[in-house]
Amino acid sequence: MSTLAAKQLIKIYPGILIDPIVRREFADREESRHLLLDDLGLKHIGLEKRHMKTLSRLSEGGYITITRISPKVWFLDMDSWDAHLRRVTEDPWYWDRDGKHLHHYRQTYRNDLAEAL
Repeated sequence: MSTLAAKQLIKIYPGILIDPIVRREFADREESRHLLLDDLGLKHIGLEKRHMKTLSRLSEGGYITITRISPKVWFLDMDSWDAHLRRVTEDPWYWDRDGKHLHHYRQTYRNDLAEAL
């Protein structure tokens, strides 16, 4: 990946980069600020089904808001998503290896594992 392309991507979590252009098509949609997290919805925000665990942990950690309305139906609050993108874009050290955000996220992950056992 070229340096120019890397600068245009947003790191939403270490190892997960998305293209901010993907979000522009939702800018005019005022009727709903919630996105169904199915394959199409995930594609619209630049993610795939395999990123659902990461989104779930971001929600558990309080970084974004996801509402589970039934066992297999999840909605992402787009205002919380936009706020998260803004935070990680404005602070290049947001997910710094020794920082408080990564520590909190990892603690959420450990709690997830403990609850699963």
